[in-house]
Amino acid sequence: NRPGGASCSAAASMWRWRKDMNLSQQTTCDLSPTSQDCTLFWSCNEGQRVNESVQDGITFVEYHGRTGVSIFNKRLNPNRSSCLMRKSRVPVDLSQIGRIELDVKASGPTTQAPWYAVWLAPMLYSFESGAVSAEINLIENHGGEDGVQEYDNVHSSFPSCNNTGDSSPDYAKGYCKALEWGVQATHVDHHITLTAKDEGFEGRIIEVRHCKNAWYPMRTCKATEFSQIKVTKPNPDAPVGWMPVWNKTLAGNRYGHYWLVADIWYSSDTDFQHKISNVRFFKNDGSEWRIP
Repeated sequence: NRPGGASCSAAASMWRWRKDMNLSQQTTCDLSPTSQDCTLFWSCNEGQRVNESVQDGITFVEYHGRTGVSIFNKRLNPNRSSCLMRKSRVPVDLSQIGRIELDVKASGPTTQAPWYAVWLAPMLYSFESGAVSAEINLIENHGGEDGVQEYDNVHSSFPSCNNTGDSSPDYAKGYCKALEWGVQATHVDHHITLTAKDEGFEGRIIEVRHCKNAWYPMRTCKATEFSQIKVTKPNPDAPVGWMPVWNKTLAGNRYGHYWLVADIWYSSDTDFQHKISNVRFFKNDGSEWRIP
């Protein structure tokens, strides 16, 4: 059985909070009904969580059809930054999904923007020292220092394995490769393609590519440069906390399962916004899968 299964009407957004589950439970990586040990808000633990789309007359989130969402860089309290996040209603099984396609836009009044990302959060983390949990940043704007500040550093990366601001451990070399985008944080209008393939001894390899959209959004990106993570290749030098979501014994029915997440951490209250749209999932055999 797939964890976190849900049903919704044809018009419902894949990003809306579910009504059949407590909100605090939905914001954990493992859908825990009792513990926030694995909260998806972990990186923004000093900001004010805002879960309503509109609150006190301020619009934080807008939905567009089944797969589109816009997140606005606003604050509920002018003296405290906000943490704004939406995630897929159900997890995505990257052992069975071989391709993800989506469009992302980011725009604002300057060349810098708050910490924002579209990422894949595994349903199982390890919090041991030196652990690598196989988190996947499809796009992230971050300079390596947390807190209320703005950045101009857009990349695709893998936290704790190869990421801006991280010191990658020696045992992670050859397993993760980040990619700098070379575009301004507020001038993003790109198509992102994630592919996941089984490559013999190298195991399952996940690659993330981005291409600038033209007048019309692209359907796929085949750029020659990409970020890459090898999620099932054996690593005898790694500690116990090596990509646990890809360990069948540890993960159980959460094996290979991720949440697709979009966020702004530590909002700075400018006119910056980012938008995700045209999200599509394809199974290993090429057939399309839709978020239920």
